[in-house]
Order: sequence, then C-alpha cells, then structure tokens
Amino acid sequence: MSKMLRSYYDFLGGLNTDAALDNLADNELVQADNVDLVERGGLMKRKGTRRLNETPYTGEVEQIFELPRSDGEVWLMAVIETPTGHVLYRVLEDEGYQLEQVSPVASPQIGYVSFPNPSPEGVDLLYFTDGDKYRVWDGEETKLIADIIPESPDTLPTVEAQDTTSETGLKKGTYKLAMTYASHIEMKQGDFSSAPGVLGNIFNFLLERTTGEPIGESQPSEVIEIEVEEGQEIKWSSFPPLPAGAAARVLYRTTADGNTLRFVAALRPSVSLFVEKFSDEQMRKRRSLRWENNLGAVAKSTFLVRHPNSYRLFAAGNPDDPSAIYYSEPGEPDYFNSTSVLYPTTGDGPVTGLAAFGDALLVFYKHSIWAWRGVDPEQDATWHKLPTGVGTESARTVQLTPNSVSFLGPSGVYSVSSGVLGFDVTVEPTEGMVYNHAKNKVEKILRGIERPDLARAVFDSERQRYLLSYTDEGGTRNNRILVLDWNIGAFTRYTNLFANDLLVRLDGSLLMATNGYIVRMCEGCDDHDQPIEMVVRTKNFNLDHPFHKKNLLRLYVSFRQPEQGTSEITLRLHVDDILREEIIEAALYENFVWGESDWGDIWGFRHNVTTRTRIYGSGHRVQMEFVNAQPGDPTTIYGLAFEFRPKRAKGRLL
Repeated sequence: MSKMLRSYYDFLGGLNTDAALDNLADNELVQADNVDLVERGGLMKRKGTRRLNETPYTGEVEQIFELPRSDGEVWLMAVIETPTGHVLYRVLEDEGYQLEQVSPVASPQIGYVSFPNPSPEGVDLLYFTDGDKYRVWDGEETKLIADIIPESPDTLPTVEAQDTTSETGLKKGTYKLAMTYASHIEMKQGDFSSAPGVLGNIFNFLLERTTGEPIGESQPSEVIEIEVEEGQEIKWSSFPPLPAGAAARVLYRTTADGNTLRFVAALRPSVSLFVEKFSDEQMRKRRSLRWENNLGAVAKSTFLVRHPNSYRLFAAGNPDDPSAIYYSEPGEPDYFNSTSVLYPTTGDGPVTGLAAFGDALLVFYKHSIWAWRGVDPEQDATWHKLPTGVGTESARTVQLTPNSVSFLGPSGVYSVSSGVLGFDVTVEPTEGMVYNHAKNKVEKILRGIERPDLARAVFDSERQRYLLSYTDEGGTRNNRILVLDWNIGAFTRYTNLFANDLLVRLDGSLLMATNGYIVRMCEGCDDHDQPIEMVVRTKNFNLDHPFHKKNLLRLYVSFRQPEQGTSEITLRLHVDDILREEIIEAALYENFVWGESDWGDIWGFRHNVTTRTRIYGSGHRVQMEFVNAQPGDPTTIYGLAFEFRPKRAKGRLL
C-alpha cells in the first residue's frame, strides 16, 4: 500500500485516567503532568514558582488569604506553624514578606470574615474562630470575644442595702440584681465609690466595641431583689468561688423599680467586697445585659461566613453539636443569642462547610446541600434541600465559579448552578444545574485522594481555571494540583507542588502556601531553581487503520521556537506498548536566522518549528511520550504527525 500521513493537532480533551487506552478520544491524554492546555489544541509547560520570602518561616504555611481594607489597601494574611503552635500573621509585603503576629490560634485553618467597624475611626475588623476561641483584630490589637464559656453562677453573693453618710445617687425603690462569670475582660481601673481598700481591685470595661458586653460571659445567675431606702448604698459581698475558665465576676442591676439589668462592674478574683451607689441617670448610660449570648458555641466552631443579605454571621463546625448552625443578630458579629440555632437536617451528618451564594447561605454536608434564604428567621427565612444528590467533605474546595458554585465531592468536581436555588428536593436536577466535570475523565484520581479534608481549591477567574490541591495516595500533605480548564472542561495535573493552600489575589497573581514559604507562580520561572518536569503521553493511536499493521517511516513534531536559547524535547515512541525510539529534538534560537533588523523580529524568525525525524518500527498501535525537564525552557507543543505505510491485512478466507 502507498505511504500515508496522519496528523494530530488537538489535545484539548486533556487528561483521562478513567477510560481504557483503546477507548480514549484522539485528543485525550494518558498523562498530562505540568502542562497547560493552550489555544488551538496545543500543550504548554506550566509556569514555575518563585519564593516571596527569602528567609524560610518556622514551619508549614497552612493558610493564606487576603484582607481588603476600606482605605484601598489589601493585606496578605497567613497561618503558619511554629514550634509552640500555629499563629495568625499579617505578611508585610513591603518589608520582604516579614511577619507581624496577630494571634496564636488553635488550628492550622481558621474561619474568618472581614467586617466594617461602625466606630468613628472606621477601622476594618477581622473576626475569626479556630475551634477554641472567637477573636477580633482591628489591624493593631487582637481582642478575645469568647473562648469556652464558664458555667453560670449557682450560688449568689450576699447583697444588701446599707446606710451611708456620703452622697448617694440611689433612689428609694426595688432593685433587681444578678451576676455572671466572664472568661476574659478588657479592663482598666475604675472611678467607683467603694469601701476603703477596694478601689485598686475594681475595674471597668473598655467600651471600645459597639456592644461592650463582657467577653466569654456565662448565663446570668438567678435574679434577686432588694429594697433600698433614701440615703442608702448597695453592698455586694461573700462572692462564690470562680469556676474553671472564669477570670472575673460581672455585676448587674436595674434602676429603681426597673426591669432592665445593666452593667455595674467587673471584679477581679481577689475582690471580696464591693459597694456602689450609681444613680438611675448613670445606669441608663450603661449597656444592658445580653441574655444568653451563645459565644461559647461560636468559639468552638471552625466555619464562619457573612451572609450579605441579612448582615448576619453564620458559624458551624462545633464538635459538641456538629449539625448546628449559629447565627448572629444583624450587624452584630459578637452577639449570638442562645435561641439563634438552626438545624437544617438531622439525618445528613455533621456540617462540612458554609458558603454564601447569591442571596442564599449554602450549608454543606457530605452527601447533601441545604440553602437558607431570607433575612429574619422568624419572618421570611426558609430552608430547603437542594436537589444535588452530592455534598462535600472538603469545605475549603468550595469556590464561586461562573454562574455556579463548585466543590470537591464524591469522585468528582461538581458545579451547582444558581438555577438550582429555585428547585426543591422533589425535582430531579439536570446536568445544567448539577454537573460533574470529572465524570469519565479523572474520577480515578479523585477516588484516590488520601486526605480529602486537606484538599484546597481556588478559581482563577482571569485564566478561567479551577485548581484543586490534593494529597496523592500514600501522602500526608497536598502534593498534586488538578487543573480544570473551565472553558473547555479538560484537566491537566501539576506535580512537585506541595500546596497546603492556594490563593488568587485581587491583582490576579496565584500564591501557594508551602513548607516555610509563600510562593508565586510566574512566567519564565522554575520551581525554586529546580527544573519543571513536563511529561505528556498520548493515547495509543491506530492511525485510522485499526486492523492493519503499519510500518512507521517518519515522525513530525510541531512546537514553538523560543526567542532565545534552545527548546529541547525528548520524544519516546512506543509501538504496541514497547519503547522503540527515544529522540531528542531541539529548536535553536539560531534556526532560520538570516539577519537582524532594528525595527522588529529577526529576519526569517519563525515562532512555529516543525521537525522531521526518520523512525523505524512496525505494529498496530503507536503512542508518543513528550518529556522536557530543561531549566528555563517554556516548551509548547502544537501537534505531531506520523508517516507510515499500512500492510495488507492477512486472514483466512471463509
């Protein structure tokens, strides 16, 4: 038979690890490591990475995120492992990426939200939880909102009205009093009237925050009443011992014949006697007791999300109540009423993630998603289960993607469109509403993830890519990145990148959190002076003659010529799964150079170079492997072609 030529110029099917080798499409790849898919079907070696901090940090960088500020600045934040535990830092980019400590944290990943401060200074606030404490940072000082709440007082102090010869502001009437315990207090010395020798032990709250309530406060004690006559003052004494976790006693009382308990004083543990005589006018200026502020549960939570429609914060992930959702009062991130607890479902296991999506709050479970819509749970808020059939166990993979929210689910990367919010569980969703990008492509890879709870993802909107960092089989930390090209729905994979976390910054740059460093992907870089190993394997091509044996004659490869240096590619030719040829092809900068011009490119310079190589081999199927581990070489492959002569098929005549 005569010579024939078969070319392949389309690799946009991307990586497919699920189909049998003979069933792959011609544009799909058996292996696609450290490459990106480019226009017109080509393959390009991925970008390298560059360390941003010259001196390594003390341990693993576990989490990175941005904190946009009202003044237009954008601060880079990081949670980093230290010899004494994990610490949240601000990363000072203008000072060589040095670190400014914000607060120690109890876990490598925190839940956080930024919140505008309504104070006259207008300082932005960062609220964050770590499974142990609930804190707020104003850019300079970290304040504890709540850790584990102490038990409520079960024994009351002795409270009595006594005569005084000094001036008193108390009126005749009935006063109600109560006491709480606080796990932490921001205090300064007060200016109360008090018994001799007690003044130095009495403290008042710093009322810098808008609510001003005690931090980590227990439920109040039983309310008691006393009668006060003209010319008397109130004496508190015989305080019960502080329980574990309590740092102060907090006193409350009403005005004369009133019902609203208002703050009186916070007392150090050493205080055994306290006398006060605040007038009704003074008391009305003080904040009232916040009944049953459920900050202890919020402190134990690991997920924190701000719902833009209701101005509420939602928290979840409390190991003591793993299916509970806690919500704050509108615009008050430090007040979660004890009755403000939701249970969307009791049969789907613990909450695995929270996300704001459009006007809804999405609550993720391992095998389902529930949506909360509305503003006020007592008036217009509704819960319903989305007809997705899947959920996630990897909360940090949930990302907003074009007209959808995407996440790692069972054996897939799923996208849920905004249209699904209008349906309930009685409707079977179509692929247009719930779509698995990995189906029949890379489900095998996703099933082999060793630690799905460690998986992290970002969506790169500028390049339209969803990047999933995961732990390969047998690994203990993320050591692979699966890259989904959103526009064409195809995958490739990055290796030798140990990304504990990923971040696409507002300026479009892609950062990774690694062991001791924050790194950035950049054009023309290698991986910290280590070459990037690009490995691509095609399917087994039958060259459109599946039943004929072929004699291979020549191999043609088209790739991009570099504008300087040498682009070198190792070609491995497999025939019927046996390695037959290993060829090194190189396109030199000097190729086709006729001279130089002062106004443009080199005369005769060609961006595309096609090489032709004599090859030998005979078989039914042929497979190509492309390898490039040359430092600083931005290799791009556009296509290949085989020149061959089919042999006449042989067989018995029946």
